Amino acid sequence: QETVFQLNAVYSAVSLIADTVSTLPIGCFIKVGERRELFEPKPDWVKKPDVDLPREAFYNSLIVSLLLDGNAFIRVFSNRQGRIVNLTILNPQSVEIKRNGVGRVQFQVEGEKRPLNKEQIIWIPDVVRPGVLRGVSRVKALKENFGLAMALEKFAATFFGTGTNLNGIIEFPGNLTAEQAKNLAEGFDNRHRGWRKGHRTGVLSGGASFKTTQVDPGQAQALEGRRMAVEDIARAFNIPPHLLGIPGTMSYASVEQNNLAWITHGLRPIVTKIEGALSGL
Repeated sequence: QETVFQLNAVYSAVSLIADTVSTLPIGCFIKVGERRELFEPKPDWVKKPDVDLPREAFYNSLIVSLLLDGNAFIRVFSNRQGRIVNLTILNPQSVEIKRNGVGRVQFQVEGEKRPLNKEQIIWIPDVVRPGVLRGVSRVKALKENFGLAMALEKFAATFFGTGTNLNGIIEFPGNLTAEQAKNLAEGFDNRHRGWRKGHRTGVLSGGASFKTTQVDPGQAQALEGRRMAVEDIARAFNIPPHLLGIPGTMSYASVEQNNLAWITHGLRPIVTKIEGALSGL
């Protein structure tokens, strides 16, 4: 989960969703018969769930956990009267889910001496496979896709970092000593290696010739591969590709319609899961 954040597209996708949802206004309602009425004043945990964090940071952390690990765990702290005094987001890697003897879900949290129940832990899963007590992690389920994207990033960094035009071999008609060959190669590299020197004119004498062994980026389809990697990440997080800066990827007649589709199919499920979990408090 830490490594995948090195990908620009993943960081952009996760921060876009987390920032968009965490900055939405939050209302508190109560059911009166068949009607839903606004509940005022809001409980303190609604206005500021974690007393030591801004409200936006609390929900941002919750959504990042949900998107990357597939699970979000909120530790509930209550006073003796049963009133909620604080909510904190747990590291999902430190929580183990299991069932007790009567089939009730319990949570073993690192640092806690005994298992916690659903009154002490709020569990919000993303996608759950049947019979499995844990949400599916996007990072683990799509590790091949993310790995390919990271490989393309590293290839591009190496490709452009060591020179784009003059990578190859120098052929010399005669025999060179080891020292002469070393001086010839180092002298040539010092003048041409690196993207800042990639387009300088090369001069060889004494019958020497340079033969490039580097593959052209277009022939290697490196640019198309990187674009496809970003599109794969957009699909993984249910984000319209144009929001990740990919041109020519509009699937509707206007940006407005595309954004409405994202709200319906991308953001609403996340908000509904959070709303449903917190409504039981």
